[in-house]
Formats: sequence, structure tokens, C-alpha cells
Amino acid sequence: MSGRVSRPQRPGAAARAGAALLRTLTALVAVCAFGVAVMTWIDLSKPFDPPRIAPLPVAAAATTGAVPAYPGAITVLTYHDISDRNPSSKTLTRRAFGEQMATLAALGYQTVPLTTVRDLVRHKPVRLPARPLLLTFDDGSLTTWTTVDPVLERHHFTAVAFLTTDSLVDPGTPSYFLSTRQVRQLKETGRWEFGSHSAAMEKLAPIPGDVGAPLTNRLRTDRGDETTEQWRSRVAGELARSQRRLQEMTGDPAVAFSYPFGDAGHGSNIPTIATELPGLLERGGFDIAFVGENVPTGHVDAVTDSSPRWLLPRIGIRRTTSVADLLKILKESMPTAMPSDLTRLRWTGQDAECLTRPESVTVKSRTGSYGTCAVHGVNTSRWLNYVLDLKVAGLSPRTTAVIGVRDGEGAGHYGRVEVSVGVTRMVVRQRVHSDPIKVLHTFPLPSATKRTLRLEVRADALTVRVDGRPAATVTFDRRLHEGGVTLARIGSGAVTFEHPTLANRSAP
Repeated sequence: MSGRVSRPQRPGAAARAGAALLRTLTALVAVCAFGVAVMTWIDLSKPFDPPRIAPLPVAAAATTGAVPAYPGAITVLTYHDISDRNPSSKTLTRRAFGEQMATLAALGYQTVPLTTVRDLVRHKPVRLPARPLLLTFDDGSLTTWTTVDPVLERHHFTAVAFLTTDSLVDPGTPSYFLSTRQVRQLKETGRWEFGSHSAAMEKLAPIPGDVGAPLTNRLRTDRGDETTEQWRSRVAGELARSQRRLQEMTGDPAVAFSYPFGDAGHGSNIPTIATELPGLLERGGFDIAFVGENVPTGHVDAVTDSSPRWLLPRIGIRRTTSVADLLKILKESMPTAMPSDLTRLRWTGQDAECLTRPESVTVKSRTGSYGTCAVHGVNTSRWLNYVLDLKVAGLSPRTTAVIGVRDGEGAGHYGRVEVSVGVTRMVVRQRVHSDPIKVLHTFPLPSATKRTLRLEVRADALTVRVDGRPAATVTFDRRLHEGGVTLARIGSGAVTFEHPTLANRSAP
């Protein structure tokens, strides 16, 4: 039987066409992948240079009344990042920031330079607009260039950028922070000044038993806990490095410093840091320093010529700060002019009932121990040097009248000098922050249930005259640098303060 040998059949035309198409598609995919890779490489190789963003078309918010003007008081605000993408509590949205700036401009606020603030707190002559404003921005985020500056340009505002100088990057480098080129570009606009927010102290660091602000604490290191001398050396080196970098970029030394975390050392693990820091800052080339990086938990004052130049207050603005919130804080920050007749003010009580009548204020007992009446809704930060005349009635062996001077409650600070007047003696004592109460002097008096007093407050001295007798003078703590008057009583019953009048006096 003869057999046949089978031969493989050649593919048909359709199969050959399919194979060719597959090769073509494979080649095309390879070319496209190569193209994407090239474009990605080109994109990644491009210098990072985000564009400036045009301000949103926002209008000033409707206000219920202008913030009162006060000659000699500068409002200082501090911001951080301005972004719609960053959900941080210290980041404002673009719209919120734009509305705040538009509202401030509509209210007539005008920005002032750092030199004006410096001269004011150093008691040099300055010319201020009716509503002076200093805008500050901490950290040096990229949005200072991309987002903030266009808004400032729209409203003809200037500002200060407090830079953490070690965080700045080379031009073209992707970063949350500004590049050195952007800092120079901001400088060239004429709208920006620059201060130091330290070189690299913006993060908490290990301290003995905890973590804390590295500027104001001894650190825990691999070699053990820092000594105070090592702290001084480290901080001095940081300040010098930051100052040197700022001068290299801007051509000018920085005159102002902003404390990281708003911490000037009052909660430090070195008791002397709060008093040593000003000397280190001054030797580092700085003239003034600002606190208030964090959200204000209470009262914040505007800067006046009585503000301590190493603890200048700022109003911290956060994501939750509405325009209405801002205006309320601004109103409360403005000092109130000193009145001549204290009975025209509204008094509110703490553990006491305050009865105001023409020519008198009566403090009645609620608890039978200590009750205080303070002026309500009044910023007394500029009530510094004055003469207070009044009469006190209702004294008894169980009832003592108390007059507080340099009382910081109306200025957002706890502390005062108290003059306690009883039937047979007068005691002057001071309360400062959380320090123990300190008796400054005790004066015996002839027995009486009614007294006539004159209290003269100047600088850090109080002179008291009772019933026309020879005056006695005591000095008190200089930390009581702001504040007004409170009226109180100790014991049961009621005390009436008759004809309480103030007369302004210049400091010697």
C-alpha cells in the first residue's frame, strides 16, 4: 500500500495580515511607552516653578461697625499657609484669606513697616495712619509667593515673612517651602520684609522627660542632657546661622525674630531662659521679637509704646477664624481711652454684685468672702500712669475694701497691685501671674469706717495717701506693665466706692 507524506500548510493571507498587525501594534506600544518615559523624564527634569495664582474675586464682608481707631496702637496679625488643599488647622482657604484682606482694606487699615513697630516700642517718634496694621507670615511656605503676594498687591498691603531658614530650598526644587529665588523675588516687589523664625527649631525635640520647643529648653542628647551653657552656645549658633542666611538672600540683616511655637521661654526647663533670651537675640542682631504664633485663647493686645519689645503680641489667625471673629478680636485689642469718671463704665462682678449709681459703685457680697468688680468690655492696657481719687464707705471689722491698680484683667494678663483698706490698717500687696502673693507694705491707721484715698501710679511705683496723711510709696514688679482698676471687698456686707475719678499722668 503506497502512502503519502503530508506537508504543512502555509498560512493564509488573513493569518499573515494578523501577524503583521500585531507586530505593528507592539512596535507602536513600545514607541508610545518610550515617548511617555521621555516626556516624564523631561517633566521631572524641569525646574519646579509653580505659577502665581490670581486672587479670587471676593468682596469685603458686611460689618456691623468699624473697629475703633486708637492713636499709637498697631494691630499685628500672623498667618501661616494659605491653601485650598492643606487641611491643617493653621491653614486658611484662599477665599477666607481674600475676604479678610478685602475687609481690612475696606475698613481703612494701612500696613506699616517693621521699622515703625521697632521705633514705637523703643519710644521714638513715629507717624502712624489711623488704623495701622502689620501682617506677618510664619514658616515661609510656598504659598507666600504663589497665593499671598498677589492678594497683598491687590490691596496695596505690605507684610513680613518670618522664615525658618534651613527649610528654604534651591531654585527649581519641589518643596512645601519657598526657594531662595522666590525669597529674592518677594524682596524685589517692595512689599516684603524678612525676619527669622529660627534656622531649624520649628519641630519639637526630646527634652529631659518629655518633648519641647528646642529654642527654649535644654535638650536630651546621646551624650546626656544639655547644660545651660551648652544651650546658650547652641541657640547663639542657630541665631547666627539664620541671620547669616537671611542677609545672604535679601542683602539686609533681619531686625525681627518670631519665636517658634510662640514660646518665649516662660514654660522652659531652665528657669532663666525667659530672661536670657532677649540678650541672645540682641547679640544676634535682632531688635524686636514677636510671640503669638498660636490661636489666641483669650485677649490679645495691639502693640503700643508700652509693649515689651521682646514679647510683642500678635493675633494668630487659623482656619476657623471667620471675618466676624477677626473683627471681634480687633475691637478687643484696641485700648480704651482712660475715663475720668469710673461710674460711667459698666462693671461686672465675680463672686459679687456690682451696683453702679451716679457718683458711686457698690460691691455687694455673694459668697461672704472675696468679690471683685471689673469694668466690662474695656481694654485697659493703656491705663498705666494715673491718679485715682475716691472715698470708701461701709468698712467694719468684718469688711475690707480692696482697690486694684495695674490690674491686667482688662488687658488679658493676670496680676495687679492691691490696696486693702480696713478699719485699723492698710495693706499693699502684689499678685503676678502664678507667683505667690507678696506683701509690699503694711500701714497702721486710726480706727474709722470711712476713708478718703488718693492712689498715684507711675512706672513701677505706687504712692498712697489715706485721709490726708503723709503719703507712702512702694515699688512693684515691672511685669505689671499693663492694666486698669478693679474694686473689691473682703468679708461680708457691702462696700461703696464714692466719686471714683481718674486723672491721666505722664510717666516720670
